[in-house]
Amino acid sequence: GHPDSKHRVHHELLDRFPEWADAEAPRLSEIRAIEQIEHETASRIVVSSSFTRSTLMEHGVDGGRITVVPHGVDCRRFHVTRAPGSRPFRFIYAGLIDARKGIPLLLEAWKRVNLPNAELWLVGPASRAAQSLVPDLPGLRLLAAVPQVELPTLFNQSDVFVFPSYFEGFGLVILQAMACGLPVITTTATAGLDVLTQGVTGWVHPPGDLDALCRDMETAYQNSSDCLEMGLRARVRAEELSWTTYGNHWARILPDIAAGRRRNPVARNAPPRVLVAHPGTQYSRHLARQLSRKGLLGEFHTSLAYLPDGPVAKALSILPARWERRLANREVMGLKRGQLTTNLFPEVRALLALRFGAAEGPIILQRNTTFQRAISDQPIRDSGVVVGFDTSSWILCGRAHNLGRRFILDQSIAHPDAFRQVIAGLHHRFPHWKDLELGKSAEELDHERLEHEGADRIVVPSAYVARTLVDSGVDPKKIRTNPFGCDLDLFYPGPVLPSAPVRFIFAGSLQARKGLPLLLEAWRRMGGQGNLELWIAGGGPIPQEERATLPHNVRWLGRLPQSELVRAFQQCHVFVFPSLFEGLAQVQIEAASCGLPVIGTTQSGSESFIENGETGFTLPAGNLDDLVETLSSLAARPERIQQMRVRLLEQRHLWSWERYGERWAEIIAELVTSPVDA
Repeated sequence: GHPDSKHRVHHELLDRFPEWADAEAPRLSEIRAIEQIEHETASRIVVSSSFTRSTLMEHGVDGGRITVVPHGVDCRRFHVTRAPGSRPFRFIYAGLIDARKGIPLLLEAWKRVNLPNAELWLVGPASRAAQSLVPDLPGLRLLAAVPQVELPTLFNQSDVFVFPSYFEGFGLVILQAMACGLPVITTTATAGLDVLTQGVTGWVHPPGDLDALCRDMETAYQNSSDCLEMGLRARVRAEELSWTTYGNHWARILPDIAAGRRRNPVARNAPPRVLVAHPGTQYSRHLARQLSRKGLLGEFHTSLAYLPDGPVAKALSILPARWERRLANREVMGLKRGQLTTNLFPEVRALLALRFGAAEGPIILQRNTTFQRAISDQPIRDSGVVVGFDTSSWILCGRAHNLGRRFILDQSIAHPDAFRQVIAGLHHRFPHWKDLELGKSAEELDHERLEHEGADRIVVPSAYVARTLVDSGVDPKKIRTNPFGCDLDLFYPGPVLPSAPVRFIFAGSLQARKGLPLLLEAWRRMGGQGNLELWIAGGGPIPQEERATLPHNVRWLGRLPQSELVRAFQQCHVFVFPSLFEGLAQVQIEAASCGLPVIGTTQSGSESFIENGETGFTLPAGNLDDLVETLSSLAARPERIQQMRVRLLEQRHLWSWERYGERWAEIIAELVTSPVDA
């Protein structure tokens, strides 16, 4: 693996097992510089495992120049000859007795599992210091190093090979144990992902995961009768990985390298391939498009989507226009055919269930679970970075790390702990609004926790989301802020500022969470002034007592398609959105792109793009007095609205999806060049 990755592991082990500190020093700077030159100048880099490939890519080596060729094994020297007779169930380790090989972790696991009539043999060279650290435990036996010719005899007296290494190039002893008919327990920091099939020929878990190591050892012990069958499958797999096979791989690589060098010199420092996975819509299609535009996208996995020149688009062109409008947010622009992978089943099943009245929470949870499991390992392996979205990535995150890939979580909305606080306040303050949403179930909360803990980076759209994550225990070092973009060709200002009356407009679902009852109360306080109007666009039920007491100058527009929403914005002066809980309500950016000053809140995300007092206002969430004062101030000073409009038009180029994609590219580049867990 890459020397910088080894350096990081070295210090992790010093922190976790200081008594096991060995004399192995980090790689000298001169040698590291030499390796960098080798990586930069090689036409092709051949490595023996996906783990090694991932460590190189993490430190900026172009994954397109790296080829994985697993080592081979001599199945004549390493063969199955089980000795007859009864004996304890036996785990065996072979290798150096040191911390990097996971020995202190294995000893902790052996203490914890406490398996009756079981043994653990440790075979390999150990310093005097290491020997003194091996405790006297039931069934534990420390053997000296043996010549390779004697190793098959020890393997054939055992049942499971366990190799919990923290850092390997390959771990050739894994193949040797498999050739002797042993299932293997190992980590993703070895060749386990390349040569083993989970639960079929062995078990693979992240390095340093004590719980997983104990679980795998207990599973093998409790299913001892299955271990023999697994071992035979492992032998078959080892036979496929002979040294002849290894040579054949090289025989195919060399002509390709020679031909490729003549045709096209290798590009240096090629960016990583990124897998984007989202089971629904939201803004993921914009992210996929921008990553593709910058040459970063490997594949985009989603449910229902289509390319503008694909068969679905052609079918829609001959259907009634309402179908094209209904599926407009499923069109993915800027991707090649091979970059889009769809899985319709989870989404269609969810939509049908919701249409027939099923509860939304369990249905979406089922959809997200099915979607994550349906993604095969290959596109994850082919990617250097995997991007998933909140509430739909707890499985994908774990799979990415098991395959040695970095994972970025896109957290679109604030932490659910903050949501519970907001909802409790709304129930107390506006009890007649019956649309108040329920909080997430314990299962969903646990899934989000797994996403936050497992992500290498968490990208949030606003400072408010970042604050709620940190307040709930998420490591702030992981968090990067990237506000959403906007389609500036669709959302554009009218030619001039509309004439009187001064119109304020709200757009969004008609919910208490969006601050609508607060806005209506503020409008009542201002009275039915003839020079003012409040337009409200969006769908949802409004309590009858709210409508009955409103002034006459409120206009209900209903739910509008985007093209009509743009026209509404162009007829108004100020956008008001006093939401109490968001990530970053994108409609605020859309309104600002049409030249409307935005009145948002500290919890609507407006502070991410609005200059307070210059292009709008970010008010304390839930503060009725501040909202009334701001509405009244702007209503009385139309010239200030014009000044803000000019400033907005100067800045609107900053809110494009292209700028959003550029910031994403910077986040990805920073991640792949940083040490793991940095």
